[in-house]
Amino acid sequence: MALACSTSAFKASHEDALAEVAALGFRHVDLIVIPGFGQLLPAELAKDFETQARRAEAALAKNRLTPVAVNTAFGHLRLRTPELLAQRRAEVEAVAKFMRRLNVAVASFYPGYKAPDLPWADVLKDSGASMREMLAIGREYGVTFAIELHFNTPFENVEQCTRLLEALPELAVAYDPSHFAMQGLDLKATRPFLDRAVHVHLRDAAPQKMQAPTGSGTVDFGWILETLAARKYAGHYSIEYLAGLEGGVHDSIRRLRDQVAPKMG
Repeated sequence: MALACSTSAFKASHEDALAEVAALGFRHVDLIVIPGFGQLLPAELAKDFETQARRAEAALAKNRLTPVAVNTAFGHLRLRTPELLAQRRAEVEAVAKFMRRLNVAVASFYPGYKAPDLPWADVLKDSGASMREMLAIGREYGVTFAIELHFNTPFENVEQCTRLLEALPELAVAYDPSHFAMQGLDLKATRPFLDRAVHVHLRDAAPQKMQAPTGSGTVDFGWILETLAARKYAGHYSIEYLAGLEGGVHDSIRRLRDQVAPKMG
């Protein structure tokens, strides 16, 4: 079990983000492989796998960092045109191959923005079909894709998340309390999601705020760690702040690490 830092905290290239993580004293990292962050990209891995994989390996070696997780996205999973299905399959296969090469077992994935103009049951059906295809590819490569239940997606509140997990009993969870805390939801209502957790993201948050400086939000990290320990959780944790945090990310990352590291099982 490791406590990693996500490269999400740094608006920088893959190489520079890893240097920031290493400078904070971490030895483990959660790699962002998401369009929009300017780091590693699923489409680039699918297009030129060897070049991108070697690039990542070189930067990891230079900074003496071991990856323990990947955080990725493959567009809107509810969209299932033939062209999008083919592109998604290529990207999911590339990310799974990348994970196997780096000996990373788990990738969290983003479920896509909500579609208020569509019946939610249809979004669940189409998104679920895409997720099943992703999970099948993961099994082929011996890796796990775990959904990050996420604010402003079709799977943001307790009812929606529960219905998704009931529909896909094979789907694992990358648990991130900030997406519930920012909605003002009681984290204890998310307790069942911890039973499916294979990875955990940590950052403080508060109502209407997806992130808050460590100690200023409402996330009960003690409860999360104790509940997971009682469930004999054996996965990793990642501190996952985002660039643009009030007061900067560095101090909050250090403070959260010092708070949770002694309590990890």
